[in-house]
Amino acid sequence: MKQLCLLYTSIFLCISIYAQENKIVLEGLYQGKNLYVKNPPTDSGFCTTKVLVNNKEVAFKKESTFEIEFRELGLELGDSLKVVIDHRGNCKPKVINEMACYSTTTPYIKSMKASKEGVLTWTIDKEQDTIPFIIEHFRWNKWVKVGELQGTSTRAGNEYEFKMTPNSGKNKVRIVLQDDLGRKGFSQAIDFDSGIETETFYVDNTKKQIIFSNETMYELYDKYGNVLKKGNGKIVDCSEFKKGVYYMNYDNKTATVRLKWKDEK
Repeated sequence: MKQLCLLYTSIFLCISIYAQENKIVLEGLYQGKNLYVKNPPTDSGFCTTKVLVNNKEVAFKKESTFEIEFRELGLELGDSLKVVIDHRGNCKPKVINEMACYSTTTPYIKSMKASKEGVLTWTIDKEQDTIPFIIEHFRWNKWVKVGELQGTSTRAGNEYEFKMTPNSGKNKVRIVLQDDLGRKGFSQAIDFDSGIETETFYVDNTKKQIIFSNETMYELYDKYGNVLKKGNGKIVDCSEFKKGVYYMNYDNKTATVRLKWKDEK
């Protein structure tokens, strides 16, 4: 079995695609886009002989490439969709807009927003499985995982909420859906402004602490790039580290940190 996934802005269309004898069967959720099929010629005519959508035969152009048009069938976004393409035994059509996907039951995100306090909310429709939602925050020129919520697997529209720690100024967040094989799909990234003043810090060499002006997310590295400590907070305990030069990601910045413990020569 192969799987087909189409991603349009914040909407996922995931279709399982598999072959029966002289048939290609596609199943998933309708997201407002048509399918395009390569239809090779044979000595008896073109390869495809019949197309069924949700058990109803539909017309298609007997050409080398044709489009399966769903908009005329009265389907709504998120409706269950089953397409059967019958073909001759000596050939095989190919769905053109095919790409890797992670689930045949992936929900789609109807809406998504974030408050300046970092409260992220999103609404899911046609949810059929307990897929986890991974929340990622773009900072330090990379996407950083800041939390995870488990889906509730009910078919009605569900609203989810997650409280993250925003950085000062502009923030960018997205939601990642991931299956048990590690394959991922991504929502559209959204921006919001926290209104938080620029974060500062200082090193208390007596208490062996790094102290921030406000609670923030941070990562502390050694000179080889190894992550020594990371988390959220206002104080970082550095008592287990020797004096020297370290590097730190915090807020939406990167800085060099010099630890100069008074009890070490």
